[in-house]
Amino acid sequence: MSEITFFSPMKEGRPVRLSQSTRVFAKESLAGTYGKEALNHKYALITLPEGTDPASITDRQKYDLAITAIAEQAPIRLMDGELISGSASLGGAIFHEVPATLDGEHAVCGSISHLTTNFYRVVSEGMDSFRARIEAKQKEPDLTSLQKEILSSQLNAWNAMKCWHTRYLEALNARMENADSADKKRLSAIYDNLTRVPFGPARTFREGVQSIWFTFSFQRLCGNWPGIGRMDLMLDDLYQADLAAGRITEGEARELLAHFFIKGCEWITLQFRGSGDAQHYQNLVLGGMDETGRVRPGDAARLLLE
Repeated sequence: MSEITFFSPMKEGRPVRLSQSTRVFAKESLAGTYGKEALNHKYALITLPEGTDPASITDRQKYDLAITAIAEQAPIRLMDGELISGSASLGGAIFHEVPATLDGEHAVCGSISHLTTNFYRVVSEGMDSFRARIEAKQKEPDLTSLQKEILSSQLNAWNAMKCWHTRYLEALNARMENADSADKKRLSAIYDNLTRVPFGPARTFREGVQSIWFTFSFQRLCGNWPGIGRMDLMLDDLYQADLAAGRITEGEARELLAHFFIKGCEWITLQFRGSGDAQHYQNLVLGGMDETGRVRPGDAARLLLE
């Protein structure tokens, strides 16, 4: 295959720093390969117990059923050559709606955007810490019925994400059984990272990137368009520690981050245009001042900007 060129308005052209396989991955994503695939699977189907009147369930109960159905039914997407796993593979989410349906034609409700969730806690503590907080809160006395309902809904979302995570581990394991030695090494590395995160705290830069992506993509899978925030601060300490220990090189880290951003383009379809404000990445902040007033872009920010 000839070298893929991404054009630039600058006379000197773009530097070629990524592998050919990564550039092929970018070309396929920008060409709408994965977005068009998602449109073939727009919704998960909610099945109510026999005899249940849909009008009798509350909006929150309906949302809980939707998230569970999405986690159980959404297509697992393992892209050739990818370095991190996870995908928002239901096309309904592209239209800013929770991609689950009761009637097979219409989404049960709209979704949320412009909310920057606490990815820093996911990376530093892991999703298991969220479950522990929910369960501790549930044991408090004098909770109102609304508080109990919200906590139950939060636990349902955690369980749904765990289901989605387990399905990915099973799919990766099955793919490894038939892979050649080179691809098995790549898949094994993804599997090992995903075994740890996002439910446990990230120990390495690779785990940190995987943790953010899997959590981000699951929120997108459920129809939400979240911001990420200070991604450089979440990753810089992990990056510096890995560099010092010889666990990663600058080139390997750049390749990994390239896959993070390429995977975020999986909703490009080339069939229509949305508003463009959130379908791929929104509220991603690189560099700036921390809470102590210190300007701390970090090397991770430089790689992200490059």
